[in-house]
Amino acid sequence: MIENRDSIIEFPCDFPIKVIGWSSTRLSELVLSIIRQHIGDFLAESMCSKKSGKGKYTSVTITVRVSSKNILDAIYKDLSSNPEIIMVL
Repeated sequence: MIENRDSIIEFPCDFPIKVIGWSSTRLSELVLSIIRQHIGDFLAESMCSKKSGKGKYTSVTITVRVSSKNILDAIYKDLSSNPEIIMVL
């Protein structure tokens, strides 16, 4: 089912998101709390994190099951607007 003709993504779907932040922050916990605002049953076990070569940055990769473009957009908006998060891909 395609929800929006402007979207090439079919919902529901599993969608990977990578979040990059400073290693000094508790990035995994921050990402988890933001994701759970939109997807209450999101499992932390489906997250993985990795520090950069020099340890300055941490990336957290998650795959979320989203049922609509609106939910996906809201997740990206909330992650991107957080000052502790540098980039969301």
